[in-house]
Amino acid sequence: MTLNEEGQKAVARPRKKRYIVAAILLGLIAVYAILGAIFWKIGMPAFMFGYEKNDKGGITITNYYGTYLHVHIPDKIDGLDVTEIGYAAIGYSPARPKSKFHSSINENIREVRLPDTVEKIDGCAFRDCNKLTDVNIPSSLRETGWGIFAYTKIKEIELPEGMTKIDDFAFAFSYRLEKVTLPDRIEEIDEGAFYFCPKLKEINLPDGLKIVSEYAFYGTGLTDEQKQAFYDKAEEVIED
Repeated sequence: MTLNEEGQKAVARPRKKRYIVAAILLGLIAVYAILGAIFWKIGMPAFMFGYEKNDKGGITITNYYGTYLHVHIPDKIDGLDVTEIGYAAIGYSPARPKSKFHSSINENIREVRLPDTVEKIDGCAFRDCNKLTDVNIPSSLRETGWGIFAYTKIKEIELPEGMTKIDDFAFAFSYRLEKVTLPDRIEEIDEGAFYFCPKLKEINLPDGLKIVSEYAFYGTGLTDEQKQAFYDKAEEVIED
């Protein structure tokens, strides 16, 4: 074998290794994408979440450990209905700091699909999911906490008939929020519920409204006439 042939083989070896590595990486990416599509359709496996049994006999989601940006929470885990999304489970709260990796994934989540079994979304559940644009609100939802969708990019939201209250700062600083559909059973809209949602210009007045905070719509795109309609309808206007 000549020196030239030996040199050519020496060059070919690392090149071949690079091709093999590239092929493996492409295969892994393909598998990741396929699994993501499957999980989005049927729901993600339990190991991608932190969870615990709650006092109502259902499951509360406490964390998200996955790396997918389209999150489909399953309707059952360990044979029990997923009934609650816990405090800062996917979102962020200063009272519950998370790892840098966990925060970077969650901040970039694009879409969330909730099962029809969810009855409660606790405080800060999706707060600071800065890229979140779409989330379905299941008809089963009855109870929410404060700041659940604050600092998101949700554009439109429709709340289910079973809800009677919108908690403090629920949608605060949701700069992309444009339209909100409220059920007639909403009785209370608390402090800063839509605080600094400058694009919010369309919202209906619920028939059952009883209590509204004076600052529920502060910094929104609603006209003074739209806001006044809520104050006139309510039996009590809370000055915060």
